[in-house]
Amino acid sequence: LITLFTNGNSNQLRLSSDGKVGILTASPSEALHVSGNGRFGSYLSVNTSGKYQTLTVNGNIWLPGGTGQITWSNGDVRIKSHSGYHMSLDTYDGSSAAVENLRLKSGGFVGVNAISDPATPLEVGGTIRSTAFLPKIQLKRTGNAVANGDIEWLGNDDSVDWSIRANYDSGGDNFNIREGTTSRLYIKSGFVGIGETDPDKPLHIKGTNTAGIVIEIGE
Repeated sequence: LITLFTNGNSNQLRLSSDGKVGILTASPSEALHVSGNGRFGSYLSVNTSGKYQTLTVNGNIWLPGGTGQITWSNGDVRIKSHSGYHMSLDTYDGSSAAVENLRLKSGGFVGVNAISDPATPLEVGGTIRSTAFLPKIQLKRTGNAVANGDIEWLGNDDSVDWSIRANYDSGGDNFNIREGTTSRLYIKSGFVGIGETDPDKPLHIKGTNTAGIVIEIGE
């Protein structure tokens, strides 16, 4: 056992009989045990012979506790752990503070742009843009070669105001534009129904207030 001390403090540096080194602790429990803060002016490598970044770790990093954060650049960027097994990525807002940009929720749901409690696998607070020479959006069905899908417009009460359905209704081969639960335009097997979900003519119009068809040509 070797102890170095200054000004009467016996815990400045201690080398225990089993080869463990303690700094500011009298009972080091690891090969190097520091009771306080540490700073490295250059590289810190852990379980690796290389020094590729400021911190290089060949193994695990363990942060005790249910919440905490890793911070870069004076708080401009940080990864935070939240209660409920959530994780967020925060970046500087260009004004005064770091704000949450991405949330990974327990169960795999992802929230983008301040969506801290995503209700679906991906929920975005804002506009989604596809940028390409030929941009496209694809909806792929699993477990069946016949495609289907549903696009919905919701109010803040989560009720569906409008929706577009493709092969979503029974019978297949249909395209349905709905207001709430009421079909406004229905296409099936090449027949078009207005107010009718089973059109039997190329154009089938049905409604209690339907007086006919009006075609108006402006000047």
